[in-house]
Amino acid sequence: MTDTKSASWKNCVTCECWTGSRNISESGDRVEYSGDQEEGVCMGGGWNRTQKTAMSSCGQWRKWSLLSSQR
Repeated sequence: MTDTKSASWKNCVTCECWTGSRNISESGDRVEYSGDQEEGVCMGGGWNRTQKTAMSSCGQWRKWSLLSSQR
């Protein structure tokens, strides 16, 4: 089963810097991913070059650009 989070959710799963596996919903306003423990590397954010889970967060969050362009 796939989990989803709103584009306004400020965690790694919706951040431009996170490299974990995820997709944009058909409506473009949600992120679909395999679960809260999905991992990816932060590239350029507050946890730069560190493996983080989808639900991690930091003060340098930037909305994933694919979400912004889908609106």
